[in-house]
Amino acid sequence: MKRIKLSQKQQKIIFALLLLLVFLSYFDTVLDVTLFKYVPLSQISSADRYRVDSLNLIPFADWNVDRSGMIRDVLLNVILFFPFGFLIQMGLQKNRLFWLSVLIPLTCSLLIEVLQYVYQLGVSDITDLISNIIGAACGAAVYLLFNTIFKQHKTKFNKVLLVLLLLIALFNFCLSL
Repeated sequence: MKRIKLSQKQQKIIFALLLLLVFLSYFDTVLDVTLFKYVPLSQISSADRYRVDSLNLIPFADWNVDRSGMIRDVLLNVILFFPFGFLIQMGLQKNRLFWLSVLIPLTCSLLIEVLQYVYQLGVSDITDLISNIIGAACGAAVYLLFNTIFKQHKTKFNKVLLVLLLLIALFNFCLSL
């Protein structure tokens, strides 16, 4: 069996396309969990659906009311946005652009919170925004740590990691069917 030899440029393009596929699968999950948790996209403008209209601009306001529930929500938000920072940093592959791995998730998280409020799809909460940014920053930092640890085998590490992420994306796609 003859092995196909790809140029380095072709390998980078394939890597970028596969990473984009993984990111889109992940982002679909984020939107499902944040915006369409209670209402499917087809019913967003429907007048007869249950509407949640709440805005919380005080960080960690639930601390004295429901401490365990708030801790759970914070941890879930951190976990939800961890891949965001990880995947962006993986796509950038430059340590000096770490701030983009936080700025892009910050923008998306802010947009999600605004959409939740405008379309009454859930509680818009500043604590969620803070938790999401912490998660994205942790994800980017973990990628940079892995990158440092596997520095001598960076290309192999990225290929193995991408295959694992593609398997997760495929699993996610199968779950959404």
